[in-house]
Amino acid sequence: MIYLIAGRKGGSGKSTVTMNLGVALAHDKQDVIIVDADKQSSSSTWVLERSRYQKDLPKIHCVAKYDDISDSLED
Repeated sequence: MIYLIAGRKGGSGKSTVTMNLGVALAHDKQDVIIVDADKQSSSSTWVLERSRYQKDLPKIHCVAKYDDISDSLED
């Protein structure tokens, strides 16, 4: 299943919702990959820090991609 969390306005909670949804799905034993298309990189930074310091948690993968992300989504 693919979830899209998107919007133009900054500070509306998109990254927070994405991270919390990712954690919930990972704990439910779902495969999770976050495509971080925000140049602020909040989600990808969080995934890196989470995997670095909390190795016992379910794995969440992340790809940072900006502008046209359609090719990355097909992969």
